[in-house]
Amino acid sequence: MTSMANTRYNPPTMRTLFSVQDQPFFAQADLVEIEPLDDADVYRIVEEGFHSTGRLAGDLPGRIVALAQGHPQRAMQLADAAWRSVSPGDSADERTWEHALREVRRSVDSGLERYYSSQSAGRQKTLRAVANGGSIYGTAASFVDLSPGTARDAAEALVGDGILRRSGSRFEVIDPLLNDWLQQRFSTSI
Repeated sequence: MTSMANTRYNPPTMRTLFSVQDQPFFAQADLVEIEPLDDADVYRIVEEGFHSTGRLAGDLPGRIVALAQGHPQRAMQLADAAWRSVSPGDSADERTWEHALREVRRSVDSGLERYYSSQSAGRQKTLRAVANGGSIYGTAASFVDLSPGTARDAAEALVGDGILRRSGSRFEVIDPLLNDWLQQRFSTSI
């Protein structure tokens, strides 16, 4: 998605391994910032990937674009799960998407649960508020009992960790599957 420019996807741990002198891989690689993929590129890559293997993508490219939001790894993960559900000569349909989405959600569920559980209560509440509306103040924050100071500190830390990004006066979860997981896991509306 073009509005996601300047988004970083490399986790702080990887950055530390290669950029802090006392770490094992110090100065052995250059850090490469991966920009979000353009919607049109994701659409084309998925469509061409299906076509080149004798499959028809149907409306999958649009669904993948909508959920992945330009995130390179998550777009590939969703496309691969969908592609594996379509036999050569067949066309993807709504059932294909539902199966692929279920498979991907299942594959990330325990890792995202571990990540979320390892966060402080303030960070957990901030993630929930952001995933359910983008604001760390107001209704979303009061719904999860998030104080303004805790929200501000947690959001800054999560931005620094590459988990959230600022989008104007709001925040967004960078990983669309983490955002989806938070919405599914805590489905109560704010």
